[in-house]
Amino acid sequence: MALAVSVFCASGAFADDCAFWGDFAITAQGDYEARLEAGQNDALERTKELIGYGDSAPGSMGHVYRDAVVEGLKARLPRDDVFDLGKQVCLSYPVGTFDPDALD
Repeated sequence: MALAVSVFCASGAFADDCAFWGDFAITAQGDYEARLEAGQNDALERTKELIGYGDSAPGSMGHVYRDAVVEGLKARLPRDDVFDLGKQVCLSYPVGTFDPDALD
C-alpha cells in the first residue's frame, strides 16, 4: 500500500513529501484507537496489518517506519506527535530516497 512520494519542483529539484507519512501514521493511530474502543484484544496486531511492512527486512525503510509508528501508538502519543514521528522517519533519509517498499 505504501508509496514513495516525491514532488518534482519547478526548479528541477526533488523534495520529499514526508507529511504523507505523518498523515499515514495518524491514520494508523485512528485505526488503533477505534479498535481499542471496540474492545478488540488484538488491536495492535490488526493495526500493524494496516501499516504493512511486516515482512520487510529488519533495518529496511518499511521496517523502520512501522516500528517507529507502532512504538508511538503503544506509548499513546498525542496526534501531533504521531504525525511528527511518521514524518521524521521519512526526513531521516536523504531527500527523494524514502521508499518503504524498497528492498534494502
